[in-house]
Amino acid sequence: MPIKEKKELLKKIKNKCKIKSEQYIKRYKRLKKIDQCLDLTISFLNSANIALLISGLTFQPVLIGCLVCSSSTLILSRLQQSYNLKHKYNCHNNTVNNYNDIVREITNTLYRNHLTNEQLEDFIEYINSKISLIEDTTII
Repeated sequence: MPIKEKKELLKKIKNKCKIKSEQYIKRYKRLKKIDQCLDLTISFLNSANIALLISGLTFQPVLIGCLVCSSSTLILSRLQQSYNLKHKYNCHNNTVNNYNDIVREITNTLYRNHLTNEQLEDFIEYINSKISLIEDTTII
């Protein structure tokens, strides 16, 4: 395969890595937003629980609201722990960083015009092995 075709192949690989990086960025942002909303809701329910508990000392029916808030907090916190969103969005962020590193490496290599055919071939193999490692460790 001539050098020109190998450089075109590297450009295609670079574009695919950019696309995958953008997909993982979207997943990362979505999961982080969900996790932050759950954290905010749990904090709000805990605050309401405390306020209702204090108010319930003088007016007994308010304690039902306290029970609802504490139950909701328990359910949401267990839901958050079972889905393990923090781990998932951190893994997606690591995947984004890995793909961006590959894009940077390919860009730097393409700007070097002094590489021989064999060097380009070795570099393509190196990039493909790196991509396969990233794909093996990512969470879908």
